[in-house]
Order: sequence, then C-alpha cells, then structure tokens
Amino acid sequence: HLKKQFQAKYNPYVVGGYLALSGDDPATDTVESWDPLFKRWPKWSGMYPWSLVPEKGISYWTNMRMIQAEAGFTPWTPLTLKLLLYLNDAFHPHWQGDPAVFGNGTRRGLMPEAIASYQFGKSVVGEFRYEILKPGDFYVGNTTGHFFRFEINYSWRHSAEK
Repeated sequence: HLKKQFQAKYNPYVVGGYLALSGDDPATDTVESWDPLFKRWPKWSGMYPWSLVPEKGISYWTNMRMIQAEAGFTPWTPLTLKLLLYLNDAFHPHWQGDPAVFGNGTRRGLMPEAIASYQFGKSVVGEFRYEILKPGDFYVGNTTGHFFRFEINYSWRHSAEK
C-alpha cells in the first residue's frame, strides 16, 4: 500500500494498494494456499469476511487478490470521511465448494465503502460504515449485498513507570 497525505485544507489523502494471498491450485497435489494464522479478522471490510465462511471460515483470507483505492479528508478536526473501493479477485475458482454458492470464475466482486469517523475527545471514537458488495463470477448468485454498522470504541493508554 502507498499513501500520499497532501498538505492542504482538510488534510486530504489517497491510498493505493494491492494484496495477494495465494490460493490452492487444483491442478497440483501440493497445498499452496495462504494460511492466515494470526490474521483472521475483518481488516478490509465488515461484511466480506462473512462471505468467506463457505470457503474455509470467517475471515480466513486466502486465494485472494485485491486492488484498493481510498481517499479521505477531515472537514473539521473531529470528523474524518473516507471512500474506499476494492476490486476483489481469486487466483483460482473455488473448485471444492458448493456449486449452489460458487461459480467457475475468479472475479470475487466489486466492493465500495463509505466511512465516517468522529473523535469524541482522546478516548472515544464513533464510526459509521456503509459497504456494498456486487459479486462477480466467483459466486453463482449476483445479488448485491449491503452492510451498515455504527460502533463506538473506547481506548486508553497507560504506561507503567518505575
């Protein structure tokens, strides 16, 4: 991922990135797939990890190629707005999967997101997230999915001094 922060009003930035997590090639007996031992969490989406359940389990990121484009700005100090776009592909079709769920292609789909984060003081952040998933030919269905989430997070910092 590459990020460019601009020195301008509203602190705009852009991010571009590419992610590749190998998949198991059905033409070989070797297991080549990525095994995300410590990365089974929804880093790139709140909705998409649930689509991975029929493959290997929730947030089991494998057999994936993802192009990311992101732009954001802070219209005033406590509020940050972000727009993201993910183009998701797979290295291989999910050949072991349920034919009622998985197609014969490698295009996982297109996923735009909009995120608004609001900082309530030093310790509390509220976030509103809206995601859309337009599935590709990796899946049999073509129904567009929508995801909304609002959350509030509290965090604290403490250092142990001698």
